[in-house]
Amino acid sequence: MNSVSGVTFYTISNEPYFLGTVALLNSLRKTGNDGRLVVLDAGLSRSQRARLEQHATVVTLSGDVTRPWLLKAYPRFFDVRGVVVIIDSDMIVTGSLRRVIDFAARGKICVFPDDFSQSARWFKEWEKGFGLDTSLRRQPYVNAGFIALSTQHWPGFLSHFWEVSARRAS
Repeated sequence: MNSVSGVTFYTISNEPYFLGTVALLNSLRKTGNDGRLVVLDAGLSRSQRARLEQHATVVTLSGDVTRPWLLKAYPRFFDVRGVVVIIDSDMIVTGSLRRVIDFAARGKICVFPDDFSQSARWFKEWEKGFGLDTSLRRQPYVNAGFIALSTQHWPGFLSHFWEVSARRAS
């Protein structure tokens, strides 16, 4: 098996998503994706948190966690280095992520296109919402459930992602 290490996987979990998080963590390990695991506790029970802490670093943030999907950029609050993979806790990994992680290490931001039915999704308002300096390009719509990038190549990405998400929250 082609082992993947030197990467940190970040996810968010709460009580209803606990089983999905366990499945995600198991799928990462079973497929040789051996990087560090960090789980943001967005409402886990004590026993769930204790069980996850046996296999992952579990962290908390102060503040509102009523919309955890807006917290995906939380790694910005920690000393993140190297390749960061933000992955939704309801995903299952079915193979090695080595190629994706290698692309990210070389400076690519790796995401997956959303369902074909969403491929033409585009809104002029996104220019303001994303705080863009240039006009928004029309290109495939991507899913934010999986993002891999190098903090060396993209040092401001997580902070900008956090700021955009904060605008969505208000």
